[in-house]
Amino acid sequence: EKLESSVQQRLSDVISAERGLQQRLEVAESTAEELRVERDAAEEKLQALQANELQPLQDRVCEVDEQNRRLRSERDSAEEDKESIHKHVEQLMSELQELRQEKFAA
Repeated sequence: EKLESSVQQRLSDVISAERGLQQRLEVAESTAEELRVERDAAEEKLQALQANELQPLQDRVCEVDEQNRRLRSERDSAEEDKESIHKHVEQLMSELQELRQEKFAA
């Protein structure tokens, strides 16, 4: 009877310990789920912050690229105008030279 009582007490202790472990496991699982939810929310917030900071920078890069294209086009056009003016000046100088020669020849 004493042995049976001892075995029952040990069995009761084991069952109690198992319940305690089960409760700790449930708390740990619950905490892990809360942390997963918190991590997911933090990741979403991080992505939103990155997008909010990244988008204006990307927009600025596009603006600068467009300005560069416009400036290159204006520069190319100015160089063409300069060449055209230079040719016209050469033509006028040539005509002036011809007129001077005709004047001296006359």
